[in-house]
Amino acid sequence: MVRWNVAGSLMQWSSKRTIGGLPTLNFPQAKVAAMKIHEYQAKQILRNSGVPVPRNIVVRSAEEAAAAYDELGGSIAVVKAQIHAGGRGKGTIKSDPEQHGVQLVKSSAEAAEVAGRLLGGELVTIQTGPEGKTVSQVLVEEGCDIARELYLGIVVDRASSGPVLMVSSEGGMDIEEVAANTPEKIFKDSFHPDTGLLSYQARKLAAKLGLEGKTVRSAEKFMRAMCRTFVDCDCSLAEINPLVVTGDGEVIALDAKMGFTYVGIGVAGTRHLGPVFCGLKKVLKVSTTIAAKSL
Repeated sequence: MVRWNVAGSLMQWSSKRTIGGLPTLNFPQAKVAAMKIHEYQAKQILRNSGVPVPRNIVVRSAEEAAAAYDELGGSIAVVKAQIHAGGRGKGTIKSDPEQHGVQLVKSSAEAAEVAGRLLGGELVTIQTGPEGKTVSQVLVEEGCDIARELYLGIVVDRASSGPVLMVSSEGGMDIEEVAANTPEKIFKDSFHPDTGLLSYQARKLAAKLGLEGKTVRSAEKFMRAMCRTFVDCDCSLAEINPLVVTGDGEVIALDAKMGFTYVGIGVAGTRHLGPVFCGLKKVLKVSTTIAAKSL
C-alpha cells in the first residue's frame, strides 16, 4: 500500500479499490513530486478550456509591460508579479519595500515603472520566507469591474477518494481562515470525474452564494467548466481566489492557482508515472521498463 499527498491530504491507494471505474495500483517505494505553475499559465489553461479569465499578457521587461498596457487598451490594468507563492498583493520587494507584488496602473508609463521595480527583485510574501523569490516575469492584465468577490476551489477529498468542489462568499481571503472562523460560509459538493459537476449541483451552490438571475447561469457554466478542467488536466488542486462577479453579472477568474502531483518509482527521480489524478479517468502511463515491472 502506498501513501501519497494530494492537496495536503494523505490518501491510501490499494489494488483492491477502484476510482472512476479503474483499479488503483500498488506502487512499491513510490515517491511523490508536486508541480506548481504560475498564474499566467493556469489562466492560459483555463482560457483554452472555456473558463472566463481577464485578457492578459505576460512580459519580461518594462518596455514589454508598456506595450502590453497599450495592447489591452483599457483605462486601467493590473501588474502582477509571477512567483510560486501566495500573498503577492501584500508582499513587497526586499530592496524596495514600497513596491507590492500586485499594483493597479493607469498608464503605459506607470505599467513600465512598476514592472521595472518588480522584475529581478526578490518578492517577500507570507509564503516565501524572508529570503523571498525572484520575479522573472510579470502579468499585465486588464482591469475588471468587481461587484462581488467569491471563492472557488477543487481538491481531492480523502474520505471519498474523489474530487470535491468548494465555494464561499468570502472571496479574497485565506480559505483556511474562513474554515477556522466561519466554516458555515463554505459550501461544497463532490462530483464524479466521468460525469463532472451536474447542472443541479452548480445551481444549488450558486443559490447558497446568493447569486441571482443571469449570474446563476454564468456561475453554473463556470463551475462545470472548472470541474471538467480539473479532471481533464489531472490536477490535484485548483483554486480561484477571488472568483469575481462583474458589474454586468458575469463570473470570471480574477486569480488562478493549479497544482499537479506525480508519482515516481524507486531509484531515479526521472522514473515517473503520469499525474496521480489520471487514475480517476485515464490509464496511468508508465515511462520506463523498470517502472512497468514495479506494477
